[in-house]
Amino acid sequence: MPEIPGLLDSLFVSEPLRSIFADRARLQAMLEVESALALAQAELGLIPDSAARFIEAACDADLFSVAELSAATAHAGNVAIPLIKALTAEVERRNAPAARYVHWGATSQDVIGTPARPRGSGPSAGRSWRWDWSRSRRPIATPAPTSRTTSGSRSSDSASGTT
Repeated sequence: MPEIPGLLDSLFVSEPLRSIFADRARLQAMLEVESALALAQAELGLIPDSAARFIEAACDADLFSVAELSAATAHAGNVAIPLIKALTAEVERRNAPAARYVHWGATSQDVIGTPARPRGSGPSAGRSWRWDWSRSRRPIATPAPTSRTTSGSRSSDSASGTT
């Protein structure tokens, strides 16, 4: 299901930025954290390599329902709990012994916080973020005129204690 833009998105959000922060992109980013964690742990010998490969294969956002995860998130209090539960079930469906290594040694905040920063690939990702930031400031770049009757009074008024 395509994501519906917000009422003011056209003023403040570009298409590249919307695609970075779309629900499916956020879901994929969290799954990439789980995949990277499993692969790094396998490389260090902390979990079996075969388990990491099954986890990596299951870390595809298209395998999960955003609507179901959203509903479960409301009950769990954060998105990581239902996501890990769904990912574990997907890995278990592929290989039951590998499922015990999903999210091995990680916290919910690891999964939620790591992909929460602006994402994208290549040099254009940073430019689209900066472009949106400057775009969102444009309407407020010129301050409104102040007078003695507004709360934005001149600094001399503040010094004298009048506002």
